[in-house]
Amino acid sequence: MNGRRRRIGGLVTAVVLASGLGVVQAGRVHASGAPTVIDYATPGSFPFGTAFDGTGRAWVALPGCDAPATCSSSSPPGKLALFDPSTQTWPTTVSLPAGYGQPVFVALDPSGKVWFTMPVTNTLGVYDPGSGALSQWTIPTPNGGPWGLTIDHNGRLWFTEHFGNKVGSFDPVSHAFTELATAAGNSNPYGITVDAGNNVWFTENNEAVARIGEVTAGGALNEYGIRNTATAGTGLTPHQITVDPFGNVWWSEGFAAAVGKLDVANAQPGTNNGVTEFPYNAPCCGAHTSGIAADGQGLIWLDDSLRATFGSLPIGGGNFTFYSSPKSHPHDGLNVDARGRVWFDEEMGNALAEVIPNNAPPAATQVGSGVVMDGFGGLHPFSVGGAPAPAPPFVQAPYWPGWDIARGVALVPNGSGRPSSGGYVLDGFGGLHPFGMEGNVPPSGTISGPYWLNWDIARGVALLPGAQPRGGFIVDAWGALHWFSIGPATPAPAVTESPGTFNPNAALARGAFILPDGSGGYVVDAFGGMHAFALSGAPMPHATIGGGASWAGWDIARGASLAASTNGLVLDGLGGLHAFWFGTAAVAAPAITGAPYWPGWAIARAIGM
Repeated sequence: MNGRRRRIGGLVTAVVLASGLGVVQAGRVHASGAPTVIDYATPGSFPFGTAFDGTGRAWVALPGCDAPATCSSSSPPGKLALFDPSTQTWPTTVSLPAGYGQPVFVALDPSGKVWFTMPVTNTLGVYDPGSGALSQWTIPTPNGGPWGLTIDHNGRLWFTEHFGNKVGSFDPVSHAFTELATAAGNSNPYGITVDAGNNVWFTENNEAVARIGEVTAGGALNEYGIRNTATAGTGLTPHQITVDPFGNVWWSEGFAAAVGKLDVANAQPGTNNGVTEFPYNAPCCGAHTSGIAADGQGLIWLDDSLRATFGSLPIGGGNFTFYSSPKSHPHDGLNVDARGRVWFDEEMGNALAEVIPNNAPPAATQVGSGVVMDGFGGLHPFSVGGAPAPAPPFVQAPYWPGWDIARGVALVPNGSGRPSSGGYVLDGFGGLHPFGMEGNVPPSGTISGPYWLNWDIARGVALLPGAQPRGGFIVDAWGALHWFSIGPATPAPAVTESPGTFNPNAALARGAFILPDGSGGYVVDAFGGMHAFALSGAPMPHATIGGGASWAGWDIARGASLAASTNGLVLDGLGGLHAFWFGTAAVAAPAITGAPYWPGWAIARAIGM
């Protein structure tokens, strides 16, 4: 097992510094909520990339050398290893055979196959845990150096070519490669990820280039500057990249001791519009910010290899909090699992670290904005906690005066947490009607999903997270979830329901919502009860829900929505809003402004935030 549990002390002080490099947010770190960390010795050396399977187990790439610095064609092939947190053991270790290289990054496809990049041998490999079979393919560009790896919503693999200055993709069915060259011939692409809209994002690691690249779902290549000044000699070497629950793109900045964020809603190719950098003070020893990942609780997690630290920054900006790493060189394999636990490789310490943020601060009062929808399709904006409320007009919003047929509403999240630009109204037959808010154009894309003509059976709609969602679920009156796609048809995520989510004997479902990390969500019943479901094999969401409202035997609840990743509001039929939260940490009643209320008239039908 070789697991060592310890409470992390050694809080490392860091101060966010003001800078003239664009938008910079300043703050001071605080020392609260020290996590528990467990160290697990790896069954091989120099652990690198990590990825989770559908049951929460972690696959780790073990190149056996410090890739690429000390890896060469004469280095022995590396290993892949599977760690099971439930038993704290390594049940599977795969030693790659002769002819294979040293794996650096890993990704799992929907069937559970483990894909990996091998830059020294210029190959892409796959391991099938079911059969034990291994296969590999050489990428088309000689010495391209496949590096970062991700899998899009259609099952296609995407990888960066660190030495070939390209981003490549691979069809696992036809085995065909496609490559796109970056504008700069010395960009050194590094990290890569995919957002909820199936757009692929990657970093360009050379400090003389220092850009963020995007391959859109339609195949176009866009590039965004991080600064509008020269970056050579600044240490700005973008490394890993991630997407937060609101669709913002984040990256680690290597030797610049910072992380960066791109607000996609305000981004413009060829500029650094929408970019904010968050630097921290590294007074000694230099810095190397490498791993980065977003959790579902509003934090961006990162690690610093040279300072042997890991820590977090709130998505909204403010205070960094850093802790000492148990072993040396926490690196590129930082990830957050579906339970909110943080994992990172300790490359020079030959260990995998598990961070349990069990002393997280209590849930904060909700801050946000949204709309209450009435039965005719009327949309009534409100604000929570002093946030700005959406302002009419609502562009192309459907309205059926005198016909109580509107049943659900879902808002597309704004990239910066501001009021949404629009969303979808659901009618009782399952029809989805896009609308724009505050003069914005309604969201676009062909919608394909269920429709029950002249049968008033649809009860709620929930979008997958992301600024450009690829789809979501319509819930019917019995609680069954029906997938719909926006734009190109995409496969439905697997749904695992908790008991009571679907009840074929009682048409009591009234709404649904999905968590910001896309791991699952809840169906809301007519009495205010919430029934969890999990997506794509993730663990079941929180079982403990505080606050809210419970009206046993009274069909008056009409839906619920999240205002933050840990708390939200339940809507009753009169328009009343009731705070709820996950876990045992109570949330103070929020200040709500502008919400409609119809005493004695149960005409409210849905809430969207």
